[in-house]
Formats: sequence, C-alpha cells, structure tokens
Amino acid sequence: MRIVDRYPATGFLNGARTLTVRSLPPGAQVTSFRLIVTPIADDSGAIGPAVETLSFDAGADVAVDPDDPTRQTGVSRTAGTGPPRWTEVAFNGFRTLSHVAGANLQNALLQVDVGGLFVAVDDNGTIPVQGAAYALSSNDTDLPGLSVRRMRLVAPNDGAAAPVVQTVSLRAVASNLTVAIGDQPAVWARPGDVTDAVQTGELAEFVQAALAGAKIENGFATLPLTIKTDTTARLAIEVAAEFDETAMGLPNGLPEVTLDYAHDATADAGDNLLAIAAPDGMELDPSRTRVEIAGTFEGSEISFGPLADRNPAASLALPEGHAAAAPVAVTVETVANAVDLLLSTQVRNASIQVDLREDFDGKPGDVSLLTKRASGALDVSRYAMAHWLSVALGQSITLAPTDPATGKPRIWVVVQAVAGTLDWHLNSADAATAQMQTSDNGGLSWRPARVQLVGGALAPGLRLRRASPVFRVPVRVEIGRGTAASELALDQFQPLGRVEFALDSNAVAGAVNTALSAQRATACPRGEQLRNGGFADRDDGEVYRPQDWTVSDGTLGRQFFTVMGMSTTETVRLIQVGDQEGPAQAVSQVIPVSPGCPYRLTFRGFTTHRDTRIELIWHGAECSVARVDTLDPPAPLFVDDPGHTSAFLATSPLRTIPAASLDTTAPEGADQVEVRVIAEGGSRIFTDVVSLTGGPAGIVNPDFRQFVMSGSDVEGLQGWANSPVEVTEENGYSGNVTLEGLTLTNLNPQGEPLILSQRIPVAAGAPFAAGLEGRVPTAHRNGPAPGFGAIWLDDAGTATGTPLAASVAAQGSEVTRLAATVPDGVAQAEIRIEIPSGAALTLLAVATETQAPLQVPVSFLSEAPGRLTVRDFTLGFRPAPAPPPPTFSTTPCAPTPADRAAGDVCEPDPCCGTDEKHAAPTTTVSALSATSVIDSLSQATIHIARAATPVRSLVHNLPLVSATARMAAITARRTLAGAGRRTLSGTLRERIGAGSGPNRPVADVNGVGDVRRAELATLGISTVHDLARADPDALVRQLAYSRRMARDLVARALKLSEAEPRS
Repeated sequence: MRIVDRYPATGFLNGARTLTVRSLPPGAQVTSFRLIVTPIADDSGAIGPAVETLSFDAGADVAVDPDDPTRQTGVSRTAGTGPPRWTEVAFNGFRTLSHVAGANLQNALLQVDVGGLFVAVDDNGTIPVQGAAYALSSNDTDLPGLSVRRMRLVAPNDGAAAPVVQTVSLRAVASNLTVAIGDQPAVWARPGDVTDAVQTGELAEFVQAALAGAKIENGFATLPLTIKTDTTARLAIEVAAEFDETAMGLPNGLPEVTLDYAHDATADAGDNLLAIAAPDGMELDPSRTRVEIAGTFEGSEISFGPLADRNPAASLALPEGHAAAAPVAVTVETVANAVDLLLSTQVRNASIQVDLREDFDGKPGDVSLLTKRASGALDVSRYAMAHWLSVALGQSITLAPTDPATGKPRIWVVVQAVAGTLDWHLNSADAATAQMQTSDNGGLSWRPARVQLVGGALAPGLRLRRASPVFRVPVRVEIGRGTAASELALDQFQPLGRVEFALDSNAVAGAVNTALSAQRATACPRGEQLRNGGFADRDDGEVYRPQDWTVSDGTLGRQFFTVMGMSTTETVRLIQVGDQEGPAQAVSQVIPVSPGCPYRLTFRGFTTHRDTRIELIWHGAECSVARVDTLDPPAPLFVDDPGHTSAFLATSPLRTIPAASLDTTAPEGADQVEVRVIAEGGSRIFTDVVSLTGGPAGIVNPDFRQFVMSGSDVEGLQGWANSPVEVTEENGYSGNVTLEGLTLTNLNPQGEPLILSQRIPVAAGAPFAAGLEGRVPTAHRNGPAPGFGAIWLDDAGTATGTPLAASVAAQGSEVTRLAATVPDGVAQAEIRIEIPSGAALTLLAVATETQAPLQVPVSFLSEAPGRLTVRDFTLGFRPAPAPPPPTFSTTPCAPTPADRAAGDVCEPDPCCGTDEKHAAPTTTVSALSATSVIDSLSQATIHIARAATPVRSLVHNLPLVSATARMAAITARRTLAGAGRRTLSGTLRERIGAGSGPNRPVADVNGVGDVRRAELATLGISTVHDLARADPDALVRQLAYSRRMARDLVARALKLSEAEPRS
C-alpha cells in the first residue's frame, strides 16, 4: 500500500518544524519511507529560495512577519546617536541581504558585519579600501546579496537625520537540513544550501522502530517527523510511504485456533469460523500470506461417497421399525470397514441397525454380506440437525466394481430404525440403475421411496469408510462455497508422515483471488464508466472531434474563459456544444450498463440557456428506450468586478466552474445507456467534464461546486445542511468561491460555530473511511482549528456510539482522514465540517469509503475424526487488477440524432422517420434557477440559508485529536487550472511537436534535479520538449506531484522551449 501525505509550505520556518504523520495503521510493516523537501519561493508555488520580508512597527525594535505576527523572527534593530547617526539591524545569525525600505535612507552608507566588526562595502558588494562606501540610492532599494550577521546604515553626514528601517527583506534558503523521526536523533542530513527539491534516503528502518512505541489514535499510529534547518526557509514536505497491508485470518486476533472433528468433515465448532476479508480493491499477495496447520487424526479414510454435504435437499423419515435401503455401485474395487450415514433425530437414545445385502431383482435381497448386523446410536443433543453417523461393520468388506452396462454387481445398504424416529437426509441422484427403497414391515417387502421435495431418483447421504493402509493427509482446504468453491488437496505433504506444515501460499492466494474475481465479476460496476469524459484531447487540432464521443454534426466548438483562483486568475478552455445561431447539436456516448445497479451522472460546466440538458437514455432489448433521466446544467457564476476582464470574452471572469449531479439506478432490462449532452437550436452549453460512475452514491456534492440558487444568489450547497440555519454576512459568516475551492470564514461575534453536515448510509461492522481535502488560509493559521468528524446514528436518527473527530491543522497534511469500523446498531454516518468563530477553511473535496470487504470463507475439511490446530494465519494484500470494462451483450445502439427528442421511439426502428412515437418515462433533476436572467454574484459573500436541524458542536464536545484513515486519493475532484494553462500554449505545442531547437535534457529545467529526472523518466519524459508537451494532470496522478508543482514544471519547460531558436 502506498500513501503520499503533503504538507504545504505555510509561512517561514525558523529552526525545527514537527509534522505528525497519521496514515500508518498499527502493526504496519513499512517497506519504504522517504521525504521530499522542496523550497518554495512564493505563493505561486515556484521552486527556489524565498524572500522573507520583515517589518518594524513604530516604536518596536523587534521585527515581525506581517503574515504571521506570532512567529519569533530573531531580527532586531538598534539606533545609534553618532555622530553621524546610524541604525543597526541584527539578524541573529548569518542572513543574505535582499532589500530595505524606510525613511531617511537615501545616501545612507551601508556597513555589514561579516565576522565580528563592521566594514563598508562598495557598489559591487565587495570590501573596498576603507573610506569608500556604498550609499543607498533611495528609501526603498535593493541591497547587495551579502550574507551578514548585522547590517548598519549610517547617515551621510553629521547633520543628517538618523536612518529608519521599516522593512527589511532577506533571502530565505534552507541549509544543513536534518530529519528526525519520533524520539530518535537525526536519521538523515543534507549539508549546505537547499535551492531545489531534495529526497531523503530510505528511512523505513527508522520509521519501523518509531512505530513500536507510537501512540495510537483512532486506530492509526501518530508518527512525529522533525525537519530542521539552520536558516530561515519556506519548505513544502511530501511523505511517501509504502507498507505491507496485513491481517489475521483467525477470529478476534487469536494467534491460533484448535478445531475438533467427528465424521462430519467440517469442524465441530462450525463451518463459518474462518474467512478472509479482502479490503475493497485488494487481493491476496502470496509472498506475504502464510498459514500453518498441525494435528492428529484417526487412521481412517472415505473409500466411497462425498466428503461433505452441507445442505441436503430433503430427508426421508424412518419411524421406529421402518427401514430404508440405498443401492451402492462402485467403479473400482472398494474396501469398507464402516458405513457413514447423514442422519438426524428429535428424540433421545435413538438407535439403528445397518446391514449390507446383495441385490435381488433391483431390490434388497435376503443374503447379507455381514456376519452380524451393525448397530449405531444417535441422540437429539448432537443430531438435532443433520450429522454424519459412522457405524462400524465389525469386519472388512471388499466390493467388486459394478459393470456400467448391467449395473451389477450391486449391493444395498439397509438402515432400520430400532428405537425412535429418525431422518435420513438426501439429494436427487444424477443417474441411478436402481431406486432407493423403503419398508414398513422389517424388510419383508420393499417399495420405491418417495420424497415430496425431490423428484426422480434419490441419493441419500451415504459413505463407505475403511482403515487407511498407509498414511494419508486427511485434511483438505476448501476456499469459497458452493459451485465456485476451490478445494486444495494436501497430498504433497504425505511423505512427512504427519500433519504439521505450512500451506503452499501460492495455491492459497490463487484460489482466494479466483473467488474474489468471481465475486467482483457479478457485482455492480464501480468507478468511471465513460471514456474521455474529461475531454483530454480538447487542445488537439484546428477542428475538434473528441475521441470516444459521437457529435451530431462532426465537430465541437471550444471557448476560453478566465476563472478566479485563490491569488490569481486561471484560463481554462471549455467544450462548446451548440451555437447561438445554429441548429440543435448533441454529443453522445453509448456504453454497456448493468440493470438494477446504481450510477451517478456528474456534469461540470454551465449554460446561459434553458434549452440545454444532459440525458441518460436507458436502452433495453432491441434498443428500446426504458427510461430517460435528465439533468439540467447549472448557470455560470460570474465575478461582479469591472477590474477583471477576460482576454478572450467581453465579460467578467467566472468565479468557478460549477457542477450538477444526478443519482439514479439503471432500469431492469436496460443493458445500455446513451449519455447525451444536447443544446437545442440557438443555445449553447459549455462543458468541462461529463462523468458517469458506478457504485454507491456516497457524498452528494463532494467538491462543493453544486450550489442552491435563487436567481443569481447562491443560497446554499446542494446536499449539505448547515447550522445555524441563518448563515449570513450580517451574522459574521462569509464565503468566497474560486476555481481552487470554497473558502468559508466565520467571524460570528457570538462565537457560534458554522457547521456543514451530510448523512450517508453505512452498514454495521463494515469499514468506514472519510477524507477532507482542505486548507486553512494563511490569514487564519494562528486561529482556532476547524474540525472534521463523523457522528454515528441509528435507524431513528439518534446519535449513538463514540463519534470520530479530527482537527484540520494549519500546518498539517492536505488531507484530514477519519477511519473506524461502523459500530453495531448504526445505520447512518453524519459527516460534519465545523468552522469555529475566528477560523476559516478552504474546502476542496470530501470523500467517503463505506464498501464492505469481500468475504471468502475458508474451511479445513477432514476425512477422519481428530484435532487440528491452525496458527500463523497471516494475510498479505496487494491491489487487485482492475476488472475488465463492461462489454456489450448485443450490438451497440445508435446515438439519438440531435433533432430528435430523447425518449421518442418510433416503430420498428428508432430512426425510421415515421410519426408513430411513444414517449419513454422521463425523470428530470434541475440545477438551474427558475429565472433565465443570470446576474453576477457578489464576490464577498455566499449566503447559506437552508433548513437544517441545529446539532451539537462536534469539535467543542470532543478532544481535538486527529483520527486518520488510508485514502489513496480524493476521487471527487478534477483540477481545471492545468487544463487552462495547457490551452494557452497550444500554438507553441504544435511548433514543439513539429521540431524546434536541440533536445535539451529535462534536467535543464529549473526544479528538476536527479530525483525528479528519474521520476519523469518513468513516464518517458527525458527532454525539455517532452516536459513541455506533458499533461500536468498526468504528473499529479502518476507521480503524486502537487498541482502547483506540476503546472510550474511544465510552464518552465514551455518557457525554455519558446526561448530556443527554431531550426
């Protein structure tokens, strides 16, 4: 299992910074653990040294960081009376000068302390013959890049006013990095300055040692990491960990279990004691799976008949004095010392007699093969349900093989109820040369047996048993149940002469994984079902024909938009369906589906017209239309700010790309669905992403892009309730929507928290995981921490059990995680995001995982009575191969033409052109406001006013501790900024593709060192041109880069390529 935790650069670091990793489960066997430390230059995320600007407040002699006033900077100033007058700034160590601003600085002379005394410097920053000097050119000027302990600014003459330093800027670059884990001393060091990303060596051994004593919070280890630098720096940290995910196959974490066996093949303790629970998307890894068994058994074996019969179809009642006879035909010479019968009784002290008789004209004859009838006893205390009773014959009988043509020789096993009534359990026989017989007069006459629930020939539960002539391993391993079960024989261990060995892990894992694959093949599809739903080829060519989609007139338009980011604007390119002056246009994709399974349609984009929609046209037999689901696209959200104008459109920028979604279930009988985006004549719909995912619905509006609208006002978030009910700017609540997320700020004067909540169904006993991707804005990182949690609710909606709670730390990981096993009696989980008064939180996405593990039962079956101990049942897991995509069971249906309404079906062919039409059932979900007038949205405030039941504060009623869970990714979010940046350079990309300057190595790009060069090489990126053509989203997905880093690297490569001379 691989986990990447990112800790963004939040301000400047002085000395040590301790991070807490909360993503490793207790007992994890860590196989790899590395850190990537990246110096961040500024808020854009550029890689390199930063510039730290400090200010001196009036009358204060200690510098402060305006962005983080509580941080101890260690920089102070002192004034001297002279003459001439001077001001000295001490840096508490060597710092590199960059800039200074203040009053009376023009013509002031610069002196620096480079080792215990002040010296003057010249215009080149060198030490001149003393007497020369470096005079500042203005009150706001750059300084020579000298590393000094102190700086002194001296007035130009005795009568000049004293220089006043108001701000000083210093180059901030990390040096002499060290990493410590837990309570251990530093385990890794990097001497010298760090101006590019560096990766530590392998730290798995040290992490494993620290985990041994780590505190466990909510089921996960808390692992402190301390990053230390000798100088002030701005650092982003990535933690990449890999660990073996293991579990115990024995119940309740027991180290071993002992199983007793009679003659039932299954253990006396039951048949459901052992099971393998495979986490979602995982399978067994044979290299890390192990199970040992040891036991002692009676020296007998089954010579004829089944090993086990768990679910007999019916039974034949034998009242006291009645008898039944079953024919036996063997295919090879067979020895029998005992007969096993599948019986039950409801009385105490029942008894039977067993005889073996020759055949007489298709019925039991009078000639017995035994010198004396065998006797057996059974009691309701054990035999209330069907069990195998073994009756010793008192002698050894050898049966000759039966001739298939004649059905002879044949013998009969006769069972007579001597005391009490009993039932002989049976199934239907595949084929029989003689029928089972019954007698109510002690065997004087026989007639065919009849059982109401079983027609035809009957096959009673019957086995022949013999003493084993040589040692045989009596144990077999059954994996799975029913017709899909696999049985592993252990004959290869017979030479040992004992039952004491470890099973073949490859065979066990192979059988388990086959069973898991079979379960997944019959389950409802999960994950993305559409191909190219993100229109990844949107930048290709002059004419756009999206791959995997059918366009009604062959091509689609594309349009640029400017969208607000957190600190700047981004330019994105959206797909345009329809035209204001053209006919109707549609883009469609037909895919196979599974009837009765849940799906979610998500659309990201917007429209300014009512005559647009996204449709799911469900097709059944012969492409008939079973139902049509319709989703209305949302309206755009424009910024009402004349200062922002688009370079491509005469309009204000968009605040974000909104979304809408629809949860639905495929109709019974539907095996295909057409996903259609349609704009009627004279209308347009702008599209970024169309998604159809399979699986449970989960969180509604997971990326906070779906809004409750009233005209042009945003009144709330789809799917989310809020407390208090009235959330307005007048009460101190405000919000800001941008491309990068939704920022909510709580300045409520009464101190009331703002809570967003949403309930989802869960199953008791199933694993639960949730993750919040969000960050605390810089201006609020010293305020109270927002909270992320979950409350358990029963069927009545009443809180029960212990809630989960985590704090969203200002300097914590980008993803805050929760994990637990759903307690008994719980039916729902209420996901809660709490923003206390004085705090703010930027929300990007929330995701939940509630999929129960797949269960594969494991049984140890034994032919003979005995005792078996199972121990060291260790299960190692690895990601399972992706299931094959669904395939069409029939010919794919043709897409619906743009000029035909969805659901209009004409006979006999959907496009026959006749007027005979039948409207299919239609469901509509609207995300567009009732009015078609779209006004601008105020940037300052989002009014959230939805009906909600006020609930108690999660954070204020629980300790603020972080609970985490493994979440590989937040799948609900797709970043658009990278796509926009790619669009701006389309022309350049075409030129690069055609060939330009020399293929410079990718290491020439600033920010690509040895570590990143090796990572990029795994994607085939070895030159500057390769990186310039790369998709930043691919770098995020495949190399776990941050969005900002990926965009920055590609932008640098583009700039380098543009600067090269063309060949």
